[in-house]
Amino acid sequence: KSCGYQVSARLLNASHYGVPQARERLILLGLRDDFDILPSHPLGRHAPISVREALRDCTPSEIVPLFGKNLEKMKLIRPGATAKEKERAALAIFGKKGGFTFNRIRWGAPSPTILKTVSVSGTFGAGLVHPSQDRYLSISELKRLGSFPDEFQLEGSFEERWARIGNSVPPLLMEAIALHIKDAILAKVNSPARVAAE
Repeated sequence: KSCGYQVSARLLNASHYGVPQARERLILLGLRDDFDILPSHPLGRHAPISVREALRDCTPSEIVPLFGKNLEKMKLIRPGATAKEKERAALAIFGKKGGFTFNRIRWGAPSPTILKTVSVSGTFGAGLVHPSQDRYLSISELKRLGSFPDEFQLEGSFEERWARIGNSVPPLLMEAIALHIKDAILAKVNSPARVAAE
């Protein structure tokens, strides 16, 4: 603002924009003061898409199973388990509450946020786990839940590709923001009446 911009900040949930993931991102939009237009954000009008719907015809690209104590604990975790339930399972298997940040996702809801961290070691566990199979989600499944096209190619190891999806802003959310900027902001900036007045 002190540099001559009108700024608007809003927390947007990707699940309201066609992404089958309940991922929140803080989106800042700024427009120079001399345009005399307040920046705005797109309204999320999309009904949530469940994991089941998103993965309906998705073939897992590679299967990375759970093993060791992580597998033992994951068998105790139901889809959508609370933090308390996960703590109890960690205490039973590891003898401590921490060191385990798996989430077994639910079929009937959007995925929780895909974080950049995944660990496939047998002593530390992190990542999203399939709702009904004792394995990590595959990269093809993560792409679906992140709204990437099936044909989108990612390079690197399993962990590196997972991190790229986890660090991203989902493409369908970015598309909604870009179209809103084009239609609701740039259209006003470039309107014939405004251009003629300048």
